[in-house]
Amino acid sequence: MIDDFGRGPKRKYRLPRFLRRRYTGDRRQLAYDVDDVTSDYVPAPEDFLPAPPKPRSPLNRTPKITTMRPALVFFALFWVISIHDWRVPNSAGLWASGTTVLEKHQYWRLITALFVHSDIGHLLSNAPLFLIFGWFLYAFFGWQAFPAAALIIGATSNLITVYAYPPNAELLGASGMLYGMVALWLVLYLRFETTYPWGARLLRAVGVSLLLLFPTTFRPETSYLAHLAGFILGIMAGSILALFIRPRTT
Repeated sequence: MIDDFGRGPKRKYRLPRFLRRRYTGDRRQLAYDVDDVTSDYVPAPEDFLPAPPKPRSPLNRTPKITTMRPALVFFALFWVISIHDWRVPNSAGLWASGTTVLEKHQYWRLITALFVHSDIGHLLSNAPLFLIFGWFLYAFFGWQAFPAAALIIGATSNLITVYAYPPNAELLGASGMLYGMVALWLVLYLRFETTYPWGARLLRAVGVSLLLLFPTTFRPETSYLAHLAGFILGIMAGSILALFIRPRTT
């Protein structure tokens, strides 16, 4: 009988004797069924096909540009409200302080202070990260992540900051909310980005945090406490939201 490759009669192959020995006692037992080792198997074309690619996670895609609209609307509000605040007397501004919030109970200032910036430079410095992470949070996780969670994080970080600062210190700007948005995204990324191993995701998250958020210069007028509070609150909010929401698939 000639085999499929025209190489003569088929025959069975036996393993070397040392592989057919059985070990007993304290040694690991090694046994082979020699009769099952034959030359009858012919490789099929499917055996040489590459393994199917691992399914990509919902976060491993570019979101639609139309999902940036909420972030653009909020950024436009930053401009309008900031310009309005620059043109009114300082005593009637929309900033927050310990006196206005904790003593006069004007809690609405915890929100309005997020939309007011000291000058154009302050406003533009927050623009890139705010637009990018506002876009990603809304595109992948919906309004629960942005703007709902972002506003709650920003207002809470303002409350913590005015409580810790002197009563007359004026707090304004979206930096606390922005740091919270970055932390929120990184936590959700660690949870739902399954394309990469967990260790690689953690390394990316730490790298992004250090690259984007660690200050290279220290300015006395900057509230680093608000940054820290926002980042910690973002981690907490992301850990809670990850239990209830799932990434959008479209």
